[in-house]
Amino acid sequence: MGFLFHSPYRRRSREQFRNAPHYSKGKRKSNTSEVTILALLLGFASQQSAIAESNQTERRSQENTTPF
Repeated sequence: MGFLFHSPYRRRSREQFRNAPHYSKGKRKSNTSEVTILALLLGFASQQSAIAESNQTERRSQENTTPF
């Protein structure tokens, strides 16, 4: 892996890199934002699907009650 040759991470072991403060800080921050975004997306998607489902059932009931 040539791109790691000049980087400072090559000289550290994996544990040292994981325990480095800048790494853990960045990871923590990104994780929380990712989780909140995912939760918002999931909530929005479930809301939309529920709305679509209710609309479909309303349409079906209207179709069933048409006089002709």
